[in-house]
Amino acid sequence: MISKAQDARAIFTYQSRPVLDAAQIAALDSYAALYGRAERSLFAAMQAGGTVNDLKRAFQPQFAITARQFNAMRVSLQGKMDSIKARRPELIADLNARINKATKVIAKLALRPSQAAKLHQKKRRLAILERKHAQMQSDHRTGAVRLCFGSKTLFRAQFELDANGYADYDAWKADWQTARSSQIFVLGSKDELAGNQSCQASVNDDGTLDLKLRLPDALGGSHGKYITIHGVRFAYGHKAIMAALASSERIATVTKTGKATFKYTGTALSYRFVRDAKGWRVFVSCEAPAVELKTKRTLGAIGVDINAGVTT
Repeated sequence: MISKAQDARAIFTYQSRPVLDAAQIAALDSYAALYGRAERSLFAAMQAGGTVNDLKRAFQPQFAITARQFNAMRVSLQGKMDSIKARRPELIADLNARINKATKVIAKLALRPSQAAKLHQKKRRLAILERKHAQMQSDHRTGAVRLCFGSKTLFRAQFELDANGYADYDAWKADWQTARSSQIFVLGSKDELAGNQSCQASVNDDGTLDLKLRLPDALGGSHGKYITIHGVRFAYGHKAIMAALASSERIATVTKTGKATFKYTGTALSYRFVRDAKGWRVFVSCEAPAVELKTKRTLGAIGVDINAGVTT
């Protein structure tokens, strides 16, 4: 019997760099800025112990976003937090090894008076490692997560502007704000039209895709409710995306009162819009198409010796 875990298909992600006009770029920039502010606020609220339902009720009117947009933000943020928690035991083990190594080096240096300066530096390094280790262990016990939006490397760059290529603080701050507002995640679901309620792809006659992205209500006055990105093609995975879209099907049911209701079934497609130095890219994640297993007797067989090396 095949378990659900074994039967689950792999998720693949494909990317494309769409051609955007000035209005579309401005809309995505505004969306990303709003998304970044809301995501950072959500992280703080989740760390403070707020429940998902309470946060959802508060964040929708506060940031003028839809329920689906909140869900996408929460799922993406939870993934980042889970990733940090999953990697933490490995980091703790690495710190243990470095502390043990530093302790041995210090013990050897203590026997050599001529190495007093080096010994001092090694002791300082050991104290730093021990402090990090204690903090990480405490976080692991309590479940706390430390997450720097924009990256720690860029955050620290403000303390050495010249060394990091910045003319002044304002130049660094511009990069910092850009880095903290450079992504938008749009969560998909298999029971939604085209696998996604907030970003729906449609197929053109030439095989390219049009992506209709739902904007937050907060941006309605300046950018409208939707933007449509035309002529998107993926260099790799385009056929898989097309197959996922083709699997979307509307199913009609009739209630006892005679009222018709509709629901969708198919393959979920989740989108992530990412801005880099060249502009905006779009990533699409979907399940790999199911592959039919076929066997042919004419192709021979493979024999497996499960008692290799055993003599009788």
